[in-house]
Amino acid sequence: MRRARLPRLATTLILLAVTLVPGCIAYERSQSVVPDRVAKASDGVQLGKTPGSWLIETLGAPDSIQSGDGGDVWRYAVDTSARTTLQALPLIHVAVASEQQTQFCFEITDGVIARQWRE
Repeated sequence: MRRARLPRLATTLILLAVTLVPGCIAYERSQSVVPDRVAKASDGVQLGKTPGSWLIETLGAPDSIQSGDGGDVWRYAVDTSARTTLQALPLIHVAVASEQQTQFCFEITDGVIARQWRE
């Protein structure tokens, strides 16, 4: 009699798991980029033609300026954050967050943008 009861209990648990678990799983992913205007502005730069004053008018003052022999390097920082959350029933909750910073760099020589790159 004990043997017959175990398969019924297992069957009941499996049926409960199959019917209840799919409705109790939640997944969410979000990503934000601040400020996106730096990336868009860097696409509009014409090397050797766009004046450095245009960067200040468009993006404001750079986050840092580094002077060198060939000219000045202006850096604008862009912060990117992402978050992924998985929840299954009230017992399991996993959240992963990441942050990254990208530097948009512009070399200013004789008042115009001579080079640009990302770090």
